[in-house]
Amino acid sequence: MEHELETAVSPPVATPSAAASSAPLTPLLGALSPARVIALQRTVGNRAVSALLQRDDTQKTPAAGPGDFGVSGGVPSGSGTATAFPAGNLVTAKSAKVTLDGEAWLQDGKTLEQSAYFGVIQNLVSSNRGAQYRHGGDPAGDIVAEPHSGETGKWDAAIDPQKDAKGNDKPQTFPPFYWVPGNIDANNTKENHAKPTRLGTPWDQPEYSMPVQNGPGRLTAFKGQDVFKMGLAVKKDASVWMLTGNQWTVSWDIAVDASMNGAGKAVQTQEIKDLLKDGPNPALKDWSLAKDAGSAFEGFSTEAEAMKRTPSELLSWIFAAKQFDPTSYQNICSALDNKNPNFAIDIACATTDANFGSDVLSASVKRNGALVKSEGGIRLNNGESKTINVSWADMIGSAGGLTPGMAITVELYVGGDSAQATASFAFPFKGSQQLKPASGDYGVTLSL
Repeated sequence: MEHELETAVSPPVATPSAAASSAPLTPLLGALSPARVIALQRTVGNRAVSALLQRDDTQKTPAAGPGDFGVSGGVPSGSGTATAFPAGNLVTAKSAKVTLDGEAWLQDGKTLEQSAYFGVIQNLVSSNRGAQYRHGGDPAGDIVAEPHSGETGKWDAAIDPQKDAKGNDKPQTFPPFYWVPGNIDANNTKENHAKPTRLGTPWDQPEYSMPVQNGPGRLTAFKGQDVFKMGLAVKKDASVWMLTGNQWTVSWDIAVDASMNGAGKAVQTQEIKDLLKDGPNPALKDWSLAKDAGSAFEGFSTEAEAMKRTPSELLSWIFAAKQFDPTSYQNICSALDNKNPNFAIDIACATTDANFGSDVLSASVKRNGALVKSEGGIRLNNGESKTINVSWADMIGSAGGLTPGMAITVELYVGGDSAQATASFAFPFKGSQQLKPASGDYGVTLSL
């Protein structure tokens, strides 16, 4: 809803001559509302009032930072708790409604040479949204699945009711603002505050939905949390000045009963003391609600649940869990280390380097350049293969030491000590490569 314009009628003003009125009125203009200025224009004329305004502005200096503005509000406020409720074949988890209102004005002695934007900036710091499915919907039954989706470091903006040309949701505003911003200009003094938006009070109410059923499991709980950083800001040309900063958190830990209803916790807020270091980041441009945003992974409340999955499955989820869900990450790491799976390096000869008989090879297996295992005296002829086995403990050490850039390399030597060909397998350490040491042709396959 648009904010209503000021319509108050000013009291009658006596009609002095322009020359007589200009000097005494000059110091008063900064305190006049737009309606009073209009009334004065009717009395002494536009030219006289413009001259007075110009003379008044010469006593002010241009705003050049957040300290040149006064501000009130800017603290996220929500009442009630997160709730869960059925919606057909889905169950929706919804936060309490959070308002993001506030005001700003120019400090005494400051002016703006041109209009600037004033509004709400909000970042999605991190999001971990999950659901727990137990066999038959029994709250004490075996956990069947715990799917999650994680996201971090995104520009947050409300959805525009109108979709884009392809039918996808789109933001209702532009970076860095969460809501369509208002304007602030030289007239917005403390007596005439600039509202943060022309569309009404900005608000947010995060939510997501999950299916009632997942195989033999039925939804029994939502899991995770969303963390936001929000503040009021002025944007003038390329400069963005944060005036306030608060972090607010929605807990998605909601138990769901047999009727698919549930209640969780209230929104938690915390003031950000150092806006330059810890405040919202106005440089973010990737929209948090863009199609296909987020990383899917499986969560695990216990190590026993993680132990039910294959090493390859656990590896596929480990880094997303590390980023968004510390509990699941620790359980995945523990399960991998306790499983201690085997790495198999298969070396298959398609064509030997030797003109007659078998090749004599040696192979070195390395992790990030460090030697893990070497084996010599490998004799292979056309169509023959050899498998080298390395345990998880020897190859990786501990799952907690895994990094996305880690790689396993296999070096083949034929008839000498110098490396003839190298195959490199980046995380998640699987695949096949064709090597040609000297004139031979070999396939190297790594599997877990």
